[in-house]
Amino acid sequence: MSEGHSIERQCLQGEILQRRIRTPRRLAQPKPANALPAAECRAQREGLGWSMQELATRSGFPVTTLTEFEGGHRTLGLSAQVALRRILRKGARATHG
Repeated sequence: MSEGHSIERQCLQGEILQRRIRTPRRLAQPKPANALPAAECRAQREGLGWSMQELATRSGFPVTTLTEFEGGHRTLGLSAQVALRRILRKGARATHG
């Protein structure tokens, strides 16, 4: 490798290093009011007496997705959380009148 390439490479590495240092860390974003925490999803589902399969059938989400979400091994987008919350509320209204 020529000396010019070596200097250019060092400059690029230095620039990348500086970018890493200057890049602020992402701060934890507050959860929106309509977000559905996994523990709440599980508690509501169990309170309705629904199995994971029942919630999957009603929501259209795969059982594995719901299992991983409730177990804390997967995150769901806000729209998916809102959809689950609506389904659980609808089930609660139907059950409790």
